[in-house]
Amino acid sequence: MLRERAAFKRYFTRKDKNGRIVETGPFYSMFDVGTYTFAPWKVVWTRLARIEAAVVSLHEGKPIVPQETVTLVECPSANEAHYICALVNSSPFQFAAISYSQEGGKSMGSMHILEHIRIPRFDPNDPVHLRLAELSEQAHEADKNR
Repeated sequence: MLRERAAFKRYFTRKDKNGRIVETGPFYSMFDVGTYTFAPWKVVWTRLARIEAAVVSLHEGKPIVPQETVTLVECPSANEAHYICALVNSSPFQFAAISYSQEGGKSMGSMHILEHIRIPRFDPNDPVHLRLAELSEQAHEADKNR
């Protein structure tokens, strides 16, 4: 079953000089898995619809690993994750994302969107950055309680 996965066939097999398919990695290989996958703090959003970002962390001491239809940005701290989340959910970011995306084009929520919409690097000494992080945390708490 694992050898039949499209990603396995695409990234972990090739044809040899005789035209036979040879495996270039173990049958259990996975594509696009790295240290970022297991980061304790992530900002996530779906690639398939309007971008609505959320911060996720550990669950019962284990990292949350989103499925492949979710874009994730790894973060070293809760403050940085909430700062990025606040910016991604902001009206200017949303406007830029909608303006950049077009029907039939790349999915609006793909990671490549961050190559076209600048998010300033988090500065833990910047009071505006810290306030945005705080507001994102408050929004997450309010959502838990509804």
